[in-house]
Amino acid sequence: MQLSPFIHIDDFEHIRINGPFELVLLSPRLCKLSGQGFTLTIESLDTIISTMNVDEVTINVRDLTRLELRKMDIV
Repeated sequence: MQLSPFIHIDDFEHIRINGPFELVLLSPRLCKLSGQGFTLTIESLDTIISTMNVDEVTINVRDLTRLELRKMDIV
């Protein structure tokens, strides 16, 4: 499933984000990325970045509880 032009969800356990995105927050249960005018928040029982480079981030999640994409206000 393609949530947006830059977010691809293969099976709700592997989420690919095409960059450029900046890692804002990472904990075992939460990952927050920012870029392209959006903030992406992923919450799950277990959140692991499996690959990260300039062009793409792949996040593995277990028991996804929240996937939120918000448009950032530019002031």
